[in-house]
Amino acid sequence: MKIISCKIANFGKLHDRTFSFTDGLNRMTEGNGWGKSTLAAFIKAMLYGFDNDGKRDLSSERKRYDPWQGGTYGGSMNFEAGGKRYLVTRTFGQKPSADTFELRDLDTNLLSSDFGEDIGKELFRIDSESFAKTVLIRQNESAISGTTDDINAKIGNISDSMDLNRYADIESKIKDELNSLSEGKKTGKIYKLKERASEVEALIRSDSMAEETAKSITLRIEDTRGELERSKKEDHSLNELRERAVSYEKRKSERDSYDLLKKEHSEKKAAFLKAKEALNYKGSEDPGEVIARLMNLITDLSELKRIQAGFELSEEEKAKLSDYQRRIPSYAETGMKADRMKAGLIASKAAAGEFRAKEEALRQLEYEYEDLHISRKKVSWLLPVSLLLFTAGAGLAVIYLFLDQDILFLMAGLIPGIAGWVLLVLFILKGRGLRRHGAILRSRIERAGEELSRLEEKDAALKNEVKSLLNSAGILYNEETVLSDLKRLYDECLDHARLSDKYERFRKYDRSDELDRLSAQINALFNDFGITADEADPGAYLNALSLKDSAYESDRGLYEDVCSRLSEFERSHDVRALTETLPEESEITITDIREKQAEIDRRTEALEEALRTDRENLNALRDRIAGLDENRELLASIRGEIEEKRTRVSLLSDTLSFLTKARESLTARYIGPLKRGFSEYYGVITGQDADRYMMDANTVLTVNEAGIQHSVALLSSGYRDLVGLSMRLSFSDAMYPGEKPMLILDDPFVNLDSVNYEGGLRLLDYVAGKYQVLYFTCR
Repeated sequence: MKIISCKIANFGKLHDRTFSFTDGLNRMTEGNGWGKSTLAAFIKAMLYGFDNDGKRDLSSERKRYDPWQGGTYGGSMNFEAGGKRYLVTRTFGQKPSADTFELRDLDTNLLSSDFGEDIGKELFRIDSESFAKTVLIRQNESAISGTTDDINAKIGNISDSMDLNRYADIESKIKDELNSLSEGKKTGKIYKLKERASEVEALIRSDSMAEETAKSITLRIEDTRGELERSKKEDHSLNELRERAVSYEKRKSERDSYDLLKKEHSEKKAAFLKAKEALNYKGSEDPGEVIARLMNLITDLSELKRIQAGFELSEEEKAKLSDYQRRIPSYAETGMKADRMKAGLIASKAAAGEFRAKEEALRQLEYEYEDLHISRKKVSWLLPVSLLLFTAGAGLAVIYLFLDQDILFLMAGLIPGIAGWVLLVLFILKGRGLRRHGAILRSRIERAGEELSRLEEKDAALKNEVKSLLNSAGILYNEETVLSDLKRLYDECLDHARLSDKYERFRKYDRSDELDRLSAQINALFNDFGITADEADPGAYLNALSLKDSAYESDRGLYEDVCSRLSEFERSHDVRALTETLPEESEITITDIREKQAEIDRRTEALEEALRTDRENLNALRDRIAGLDENRELLASIRGEIEEKRTRVSLLSDTLSFLTKARESLTARYIGPLKRGFSEYYGVITGQDADRYMMDANTVLTVNEAGIQHSVALLSSGYRDLVGLSMRLSFSDAMYPGEKPMLILDDPFVNLDSVNYEGGLRLLDYVAGKYQVLYFTCR
């Protein structure tokens, strides 16, 4: 059987993917997380569906591979088996009942009934667990974890009539039956029967003594009844004594209470009179109300003083206001001037740079004018030179005209004449330009001088005005501190305005008369208590007075309360009878009576409890005596059942032993081919023989070290994978001697070292000659 192609609609992270496969080795090299293991799981799901469908966590393959992006869950796979090509399509729902399955013949595209939904089982004759132990080899699962009955049956080529699964079922049922019958386990039926027999034997032993015990309990019940009658008579006598003692205790208690009340009355009266004397109140009103009024008056006085203090000027403020009034009578106008002049000086300082720039510009103009004068002197030579040239030219012309000389004289005269004219024109033009430029420069120099004069005059006027203002306020003018002095004068004007406003408000809201009136009322109320209070701190006197009043009110309340209780007691009792002498005290006190009563109650309760217990025991003994014969018959029946079950255990044990020997004899037939196949593949990977590996009749491998066989589970993870992979391939060879299945290898060499990894790659090429190999790796 081989896989031709797969088309995945949605399965885990894989979506809308198609994969094609060929004969021999199909290598798929992709990085971690690409979905190689998911593709292997998809192929298995196409053949077997899902395992662990009853689980709710990710051990359920249905939940683990639920599509990440949603959509149709499943896909299809083309494969070839028995010379025919098929298309299997599966879709999966949230539950198995929602799954769909379809098989078509690829050559006819018709639905095929060659295989059913359990197509993997029908193709390979093994279940999904056996498939995962042979054909499908996942990463880190190469190591052998035991065979299954399907693998054993397929290796031995056993027919359906000799299905080893039936052996497994029978073996499981026999073991379950033996466990249920166990004599050594608490859950075993024989163990429980033996426990029940022991209980019945104990009942029989105890029941044989029940009659003697019943007689003894009957006599004890009669004695207990007599004790109860005697306790009742003693209790009746004690009640009469209790009545006399209660009467005596009542009269004695009432007289003691009366004496205590009178004593308390005397003490509370003395304390009340002492507190009243300490309070020393001479008025006619309630002192508490007077103190409350005092408290309100003192509060009003304190609040009024606080308000008055907010308006009244301190001595320092009065001195400052007097100084301001002398130096700065018009503080509003002076403050505005100081602020304006400060701003003017700041602006003047800021303009100092501009002034210096103007001075520099004036100097430059003057330098330029001087340079122009020099230039005019330099041009003045043109005039005499031009006149000289004119004279020379005229002389030559006269010679030509009057002396009848050659024309050359005329030409020679024209040249200096023309040169003279050119120099004369230059002199006129240059002179005119220099005069015009000189006039402009003189005009600019005059304007700059005038502007500088105005700035100097303005600055001098501002300084004089500042000096005058500061001197009028008693502040000496200083060029270096003038700005801070103006700022100080401005702040003094503001402070003058504040103090003046505060003084005016004080004059408007003066409450001195009201303060005097409140002080007089407070002193008058203090005088009623004999106190002359200090006006500076009347609160301290009020606190002391409040403490005295609290003590007075407390003692008065206690005194009035005891007076009320004493009057109530005298109204409700015969006081004269209470003052008479009491008769002699009773022979036994109420305490002694209570103790005796408690002792009788305890004894009576114990006797009643003993009587109730004896009656219950007697009834139980009668039931046990009646059931003695029944228990003997029951014991015989239990012992017979135990023997029957022991006989069955012996038969089942012998049956299990014979079945095990038969199975071992059957599996021993294919140990040789499996061992040869294992040695073949082990040698391809390692290049060594496998003589030190042994295999028993249960196909369990061991490794011989120093003459002792050890479990292969003790090998390193790399060697466990190497040995397991060789064993799985030998299983596949033995299971499928004819048409071979495909092999799905999901990176089984991950734990091999570099040397054995090369051997693993050799193994792939070797196995690809027999099988279609789907090899998934990230390397």
